[in-house]
Amino acid sequence: PTLVAGLLACFGVAGALGGVITSGIAGRFPPGRLVSIGLCITATGVLCIAIVPPWPVLYALAFSLWGLAGFAVQSLQQARLIALRPAFAPATAALNSSAIYLGQALGGAIGALVIASAHPEWLAWIAFALVAASVGVSLAADRRASTAAGSPN
Repeated sequence: PTLVAGLLACFGVAGALGGVITSGIAGRFPPGRLVSIGLCITATGVLCIAIVPPWPVLYALAFSLWGLAGFAVQSLQQARLIALRPAFAPATAALNSSAIYLGQALGGAIGALVIASAHPEWLAWIAFALVAASVGVSLAADRRASTAAGSPN
């Protein structure tokens, strides 16, 4: 219980720090690029949880890396969506929040199924696969937005 509490504390403190860092740089970079970078950092943290030896210090670093971008990505995604269609900002924000809640529910259900199947060692790998897929979706969304705007990227 102490280790779990400590890892959750590392995740939470890193999440707050990530929010502070993001708010300081958000205006200097396109939100889509920051979302993709944040998702890559999150994926790296989750991958580290899957591959590092079970040493508390290494887990603390992995959880901190995961937390650093974990919460910052949500507000960056909100900014990205609102920038695409400012006139629809209220609806976009509401739908984005709903998508976040749906993702959390599905993640919890998938995690419960993995644990119920007696394979908890797969949790981090499955989480990594899902976050890696979200990186791909984010990059594709950036590419589509750039094409729609007439940019070569």
